[in-house]
Amino acid sequence: MKYSYTLFVFMILITWTAACASSPQREKKILETTREEIKTYEEYLVKPEQYTTNGATYHEKYKPYLIGVARTVTTDLNLSVQKNSIGFYFDKKENRREKLFLGLDIFIPVDPSLKGASYEHIASAIMEAHLKDILAVVNSCATVLEEKEVVGAVIGFMWDSAGSRESISIWVDKTDAAMLENMKLTLKEVVIRSFITNTAGKIIRLPL
Repeated sequence: MKYSYTLFVFMILITWTAACASSPQREKKILETTREEIKTYEEYLVKPEQYTTNGATYHEKYKPYLIGVARTVTTDLNLSVQKNSIGFYFDKKENRREKLFLGLDIFIPVDPSLKGASYEHIASAIMEAHLKDILAVVNSCATVLEEKEVVGAVIGFMWDSAGSRESISIWVDKTDAAMLENMKLTLKEVVIRSFITNTAGKIIRLPL
């Protein structure tokens, strides 16, 4: 029993170390962008004139990261990023413009099996399928997340249902995103700890 427990602890430490060690390599990959790719993926970035916060400064400073996020999500994850959506968003819950979230919007086709399902059911299914992978991409931008003013990530999901466009946004603290990757929080726990806004921009809770 003592040997089994020691082995268990050892395996947890190895897993945690591997997750941490992968960050520099992933950050390097995010930044491996050619001039041609910059032209291709720039359309997915927020337009600088759209900013009303210090997000414009970070946008200019970390533009290569934003381009890398666009490339990774569209190419590696094969998801449909919405144009002019990748950038820095201020904390709308508390209306604090000095707290910024690195964010993007993604359109997700609804699985046929969810046809006729409720808004909450579809939103939960989309988050379960895609949120963890997207947060891993955001976590690859380690240098960006070291900025004190950048406090987390906001991921917006959009889908068509019954002839109308629905959406949901989840605002995740950067420490929670890191704990998810290091297996210290489950995806369900991250969703519970985050705040979520619906199509109308109202704060809601998802039944999990």
